[in-house]
Amino acid sequence: MAFRTISWQEIYERLNHAPTGRLYGIPRGGSIVAGLTGRAVDRVEEADCLVDDVIDSSTTARSWTSHVGKPLWALFDRQRDGLSDRQLVMPWEVAASGPAQRLTLERIGLELIEALGYDPSTEGLRETPTRWARWWQEFLSPEPPARLDSTFEIAESGRMVIMSGMRMWSLCEHHLMPFSVDVSIAYVPRGRVLGLSKFARLSWRAAHQLQLQERCAWPCESTRWWPAKVRTLDRLT
Repeated sequence: MAFRTISWQEIYERLNHAPTGRLYGIPRGGSIVAGLTGRAVDRVEEADCLVDDVIDSSTTARSWTSHVGKPLWALFDRQRDGLSDRQLVMPWEVAASGPAQRLTLERIGLELIEALGYDPSTEGLRETPTRWARWWQEFLSPEPPARLDSTFEIAESGRMVIMSGMRMWSLCEHHLMPFSVDVSIAYVPRGRVLGLSKFARLSWRAAHQLQLQERCAWPCESTRWWPAKVRTLDRLT
C-alpha cells in the first residue's frame, strides 16, 4: 500500500468543512481533530457530532453512529475521497518516537482490529488500540529502569561466577510474536564483580527488542552491552 503524507495546510482546509456544534473526537486521531476546531468536549454524551481523522470503512462508521446515536464526520473518508489504496500519514504521526509514535501505533492497532472482523467501538475493544500501543512502546524501550554499572571489589579472583534461572520474553523479528528464553551467564571476575541484579537487567536489554532465538545470546556477551567498569571480565559462553 502506498503512503500519502498529509500537510497541515490540507488539515486546516478540511477543517473548514467540519460540522457545527460541540464535537467529540473518537480516540485518538479524532480527539486531535476535535481539539483543532476549538469545540471539543470530553464526553460523548455532550457532543452534537462525532469526529475522526479517517473513516476506513462504512462498517466502522455505522457501528459508531448506531452505538452512540450521533452523526459522524471525518477529515478523510476512504470511500468518499477515493483513498482505498493509500495509507494516510497525519502531521502528528510523522515523528518516530514519543506521543506521535503512540498515535501511529494506535491507528495500526485500530486497523488490525477492523481487519480481523471485530468492531473497535464496543466496550471491550474501545481502549484496546491505546493499550496495545503502550505495550509496544514500553516493551521495546531501549533502556531498563535502573543502573547497570554497580560493581564490587572481591578478595579472591579466578573463580567462575554463574547466574542462571533467569527467564526473559522477547519478540521474534520474523513473526512479531513473543517467545521466552532461559538465560544463564558465566564469567571469571578479575578484581571486581557485577551486582547480581545487573545480570537480569543486561539480559532485559538483549531481550527487549526484535530478536531471533539463535541470536539472543550475542548481545549478552558483547562488550558494548557491559558497563565500562567490567570490560576486563572474561565472559564465558
